[in-house]
Amino acid sequence: MRHVGPLVRLSLRELLVRRTRSLLTGLSVGVATAGLTVFLSLGAGLRQAVGAQVDGIHP
Repeated sequence: MRHVGPLVRLSLRELLVRRTRSLLTGLSVGVATAGLTVFLSLGAGLRQAVGAQVDGIHP
């Protein structure tokens, strides 16, 4: 665990030096997370809607 300090310093320095790259990486992670959430929600909603239609047709 002695090596954690220098790694944290190196990481923070690189984040500050490569600001644009860090910003774009963070943005892409956010967009991917939002997209995944939307698609999973859409799939769950469609599954529920189709199930309701099938239950309505065959009581």
